[in-house]
Amino acid sequence: MEVDESYLGGRITRRGVKAAKDAKIAILGIAERGGRVRLQKIDNAKAASIKPVLKATVSPETKQVVTDGSPVYGFVVPSIVPVSQHKVVIHKEEIAEFGEVSNKTVEGAFSLFKRGVVGSYHKLSKDHLDSYLQEFCWRYNRRKLQPWMFDTLLREVATKKPMTYKTLTREVF
Repeated sequence: MEVDESYLGGRITRRGVKAAKDAKIAILGIAERGGRVRLQKIDNAKAASIKPVLKATVSPETKQVVTDGSPVYGFVVPSIVPVSQHKVVIHKEEIAEFGEVSNKTVEGAFSLFKRGVVGSYHKLSKDHLDSYLQEFCWRYNRRKLQPWMFDTLLREVATKKPMTYKTLTREVF
């Protein structure tokens, strides 16, 4: 498994660097090698926010957990899997060595999501970010099922009830 965090947003004009930094939204990414990806909004990139998500997602039987050099993972990951199964990747050394230990899968998922924001969504709201992340993960995890997607879509449209606007926007009346 690969674990990493990324930030989204933060561009605020004429308000200064601190306001832009405070406006960034932290996203935690967990990816299986050659498999599924999970992206989730977290409050911040501190151990208190990351640990519950990893405990709920990562199995203790996981063979290897690869993270970047952030010191937070040095505290969080050993509480879930043994220390011998935690591999740390330092990006500067990773480029020079071309090793098998990397977290390129989760970083690639972050990159695709951010390009989707620029190309398709254009602008996101913090309130609906979880929905956008779920949609992206759904699409990413089914990227190899393209030949069967149309049939699946037709079956779902024909058999399911339509989603109401109230449910879609999560508005409370």
